[in-house]
Amino acid sequence: MKIAAIILAAGLSTRMKTNKLQLDLQGMTLIERVLLKVSAVDFFEKIIVTNDPLIEERSKALKFIPVANELTALGQSSSIKEGVLHASREVEGYLFVMGDQPLLSKETLERILLSFKESPSSIILPVYGGKPGSPVLFPSSLREEFLLLEGDVGGKVLIQAHPELVRTVGIPSEEELIDIDTLEDYETAKKRLQKK
Repeated sequence: MKIAAIILAAGLSTRMKTNKLQLDLQGMTLIERVLLKVSAVDFFEKIIVTNDPLIEERSKALKFIPVANELTALGQSSSIKEGVLHASREVEGYLFVMGDQPLLSKETLERILLSFKESPSSIILPVYGGKPGSPVLFPSSLREEFLLLEGDVGGKVLIQAHPELVRTVGIPSEEELIDIDTLEDYETAKKRLQKK
């Protein structure tokens, strides 16, 4: 299937007061871990929305299409729209991956893709212990609705608008849902990786 993986990596990291995506996690930056996991899966297109020149260079080396977002201050919807606008019109779905989710596994990405292949008009939502998380795969039939989003909102708005389309897929580990918003989250991720 033709799926565009869109990594959202243009946030302002306001809660961390530093560029969290460049933080080190066992010799690799946080964003590099995400880039490598997405690269390990056979997506039709790989897009990253970022305003960081270092991330842009690293992503190009891994065959991503870097897209700048000049409207980051308007919230997450601006990055989502840039990703959708730069995806090919022939893709069948958009998988939105958070740039700050370094414990995500290749297996979970493949599990989400398989679920979408079985139900290609569905919104595929990963869940652990009843708790939903990211990444979420949306059918391209929702393209125009994505382009109408405004402010600091994301795909959750479309999930709430289309509960009939939602199909959940269980994932093997709670840690994969961890996104790094605070220094405490960062320390937790470091400890989880040390145990592996």
